[in-house]
Amino acid sequence: MNITPRRVLVVVTRRIGDVLLATPVLRSLKNAWPQAQINALVFQSSLAALSGNRDVDNVVAIPERPALAKHVALLIKIFRRYDLAVSLVAGDRPTFYAYAAGRRRVGLLLPTRKEAWKRRWLHEWAPYDMAEQHTVLTHLSVLKLLNVAPIAELAAPMQAGDEPVAANALASLNGRRFVVLHPYPKFNYKTWSTTGWVALAQWLLGKGVGVVFTGSGDATEVE
Repeated sequence: MNITPRRVLVVVTRRIGDVLLATPVLRSLKNAWPQAQINALVFQSSLAALSGNRDVDNVVAIPERPALAKHVALLIKIFRRYDLAVSLVAGDRPTFYAYAAGRRRVGLLLPTRKEAWKRRWLHEWAPYDMAEQHTVLTHLSVLKLLNVAPIAELAAPMQAGDEPVAANALASLNGRRFVVLHPYPKFNYKTWSTTGWVALAQWLLGKGVGVVFTGSGDATEVE
């Protein structure tokens, strides 16, 4: 993209983990165009993933299953308000949101004949790889269409007062590299075995890498 956009909308209407994995795209865009206003369109349930994110100027939120009135209100709010819209989700709605919002539109789409009709909504698209490539790399692949250098750095959500709490919790690592393991996802079908997590943690410790577990205060998780 030769002209620097003044307003950019990144559409990532997915759950909280997917929004977190989209933060490298937000960082890359802000780094490439520091004067541009970078906005994100997410589900209301995923807002926390962008808390305190300095690469995002504004967040537009919508329910996962919006009523018709809310849908119309969103479309009125975003219609052609952006120089560029980037969709990081291959679904019908997010692709249409990008079409409605941006004077120029790029995004990720499934490279199948069945999905080919969506290509008319975008000026350029990159294939959405669901099997062979990590989600972060798939997200970053869309930046090639914009001639933007990818920065593969996740931006963790941060609220006021979180930083000293995190620093205190990680003090025992003494500056060592560490890996965060989150063994309890929201949905049971995503849950791995306890023996698998234990084996992974022991392998990491054997490599001299610190291990940090995250989760809720639920008694079962803590145990």
